Amino acid sequence: MTTEAPRSVYNERYELAGQIARGGMAEVYLARDLRLDRPVALKVLFPELSVDRNFVERFRREA
Repeated sequence: MTTEAPRSVYNERYELAGQIARGGMAEVYLARDLRLDRPVALKVLFPELSVDRNFVERFRREA
C-alpha cells in the first residue's frame, strides 16, 4: 500500500510518488529516478539520526 505524497523531487534526481514503508531508522518511498527514467524504492534516513555517525554507518551497511 502506498501513501500518496505531494509531488516533490529529492536530491534533484528522484521524484517521490508516495511512502510505502516506515521503520525505526528511515522511510521508504516509491519514486522515479529522473536520470534513468524508471521506478525505484528510495530509503531516506530520518534527519534526527543523520547527525549520529553510528546511525549513518549502520544505514549504509543496510543498503
